[in-house]
Amino acid sequence: MSSLDRLAVAPAPDATGAEHRPRRYGEDRLHLLVRDPRCVFVTWEISPALAALASERARKEGAPIRYQIRVERTEGREVVATVDLPNALGDDRWYIDLPIPGGNVRAVLGVALPSGFHTLLFSRWAAVPPEGPCLEEGRLEANVSAREPASIPDPNRSGYLSILLHAHLPFIRHPEYEDSLEERWLDEALIESYLPLLRMLEGRAERRAPGRITISLSPTLLAMLEDPLLRRRFAKRLERLTTLADRDVARYRGDSRFGPLAEHYAERFRAARAQYEERYRRDVAAAFREVEASGVARLITCGATHGFLPLMDLRESSWRAQLGVAVREFERQIGHPPEGIWLPECGYAPGVEAILGELGVRYFAVDSHAIEHARPRPGAGTYVPLHVGAGVFAIGRDSESSRQVWSSTEGYPGDPDYREYYRDQGFDLPLEEVREFLPSGGTRTHLGLKYHRITDRRFPHREPYDPGSALERARAHAAHFVRGREEQARGAARGIGQAAFMLAPYDTELFGHWWYEGPEWLDRVLDGIAASEALDATDPLDAIRRLPRTHAGSPHLSSWGEGGYCAVWLDPVNDWIYKPLLRAAETMRALVKEGDRGEPARARALKQAGRELLLAQASDWAFIMKTGTLVPYARRRTEEHLDRFERLATALRGGTIDEAEVAGMEERYGPFPDLDPGLFA
Repeated sequence: MSSLDRLAVAPAPDATGAEHRPRRYGEDRLHLLVRDPRCVFVTWEISPALAALASERARKEGAPIRYQIRVERTEGREVVATVDLPNALGDDRWYIDLPIPGGNVRAVLGVALPSGFHTLLFSRWAAVPPEGPCLEEGRLEANVSAREPASIPDPNRSGYLSILLHAHLPFIRHPEYEDSLEERWLDEALIESYLPLLRMLEGRAERRAPGRITISLSPTLLAMLEDPLLRRRFAKRLERLTTLADRDVARYRGDSRFGPLAEHYAERFRAARAQYEERYRRDVAAAFREVEASGVARLITCGATHGFLPLMDLRESSWRAQLGVAVREFERQIGHPPEGIWLPECGYAPGVEAILGELGVRYFAVDSHAIEHARPRPGAGTYVPLHVGAGVFAIGRDSESSRQVWSSTEGYPGDPDYREYYRDQGFDLPLEEVREFLPSGGTRTHLGLKYHRITDRRFPHREPYDPGSALERARAHAAHFVRGREEQARGAARGIGQAAFMLAPYDTELFGHWWYEGPEWLDRVLDGIAASEALDATDPLDAIRRLPRTHAGSPHLSSWGEGGYCAVWLDPVNDWIYKPLLRAAETMRALVKEGDRGEPARARALKQAGRELLLAQASDWAFIMKTGTLVPYARRRTEEHLDRFERLATALRGGTIDEAEVAGMEERYGPFPDLDPGLFA
């Protein structure tokens, strides 16, 4: 065997199809990421030493060097795809189409010579999802997996509706700017979604209204809510918006169309200031804790920085860091461990449930097809939670509940009477009249003063907005939604022989921010369900406990993004991020294994390196690049965190830690004060 042949010896899979750890030569790496059932993405790094050995082998055989990537399946090491690469290997990433979906695959990088194919590197094995549902149908079995005794089911109930709101924003904090455009994302979400939602829930608690929703609070959002700088800036912005609203009151005095609406906004901003400053003392997380204590809501968590789990090639160690940090941060801020989790982007990969079970998480949300295509195929579809092992359940989005809210053609938020989001005084008024209320530099943006209704999307003309008419429509839509869920639950219950479980997951920012009337609609939906004999509005774990039987099975890789897999976060516009991200994850694992050696400075630098890696992994950056909005900012944030990580890694390896530099990084990006670097190992 030549030196080239010894560089990478293909590992034998064990009985479960898993591989032993691939060997590495220097800094050589080969990664395979699954994009969808028909496509994988391969990225690599080859050191000059390995490239030189490959060239030497080709020279000895008197043949031109020809690099190849082969995709193998576990079964018999069948080669299912072959791609010839440019000799210079200048393009270090490649999409490879698969002729057949499903199964376990890996990539092998080597050189094709007259003497045969010579392996250089190989990737880990990865599971490719199948297309379409499994032919084998599972059976409903006694629900013995819920750890606590099951609640007594109500025989009169046809269904349990779990409304799950996901509240998340990427961690954005710019002390170097007095007023940045991106920091305003938090302000808009607070003013238009989180504060109105809390007011609605507090009102339900005060009148002891039945029904409960579930809210996922991402760790990055919680970190921003507790940050003193961001709290102070939000309070100042609320004050400025109140001033602007008062000017509009004067501007439209005597105007029968816009005058009452200007008064409406002025009062709304004053109420928001009192709510934030006087009632909450700027502590919004505490307000969420209070509504949970009242029983009208349950709180759960999300990934630490909303990292997209299916594209993390290290799998368990990367998943444990994203999920473990999230669980610990939730417990620190909310006061108890989370029962459930909203997987970032509903991105599931096989094996995640084992980490969740370790962390004590009982359930996670996925999109419909993750349940409907599980193996064996659940005959009841998403109407029954899926026990995936380790005492953990997967709950699938109910497509009917989603369609009536999310659909661009049938969804309620597009009603002509509802407020138009895109018409805003930040764009409508002359620049000199609003410049002082815009971000630094006078960039036009939304200010929250919107005076028009949707009217007719087919035409640009917009009629004045009437809050009273809009609220009537919200109440009518709520009644329509409840009737639809009652009919749906009764039909499903007849088919499966027990009450149907229905998950209605939405982004929290839909309610109030995008759909101004959304909180009122949600309040009326809960009232309608409370009056229903067929439905109960409860949290997922309570519903699971009440159901006498559940399915058992294994979902496949999936997300709730366009296409249902990974294409949104793995696309030619953003795929450049994965090689440095995967390299950084491997580096972090190696650094943690070396430990802090009892040196406080080293321990501090390891912590910050973990923060920088987690922040670079945020799925928000790849999503922004794909959608084409604020792309320079998303690229800068990715590159900035990776650069900081590399500087810290170099200092940790060389024992040259600059404590002042680390302190500066902590000041700029220092969420998760209790971060444990050991989670990365």
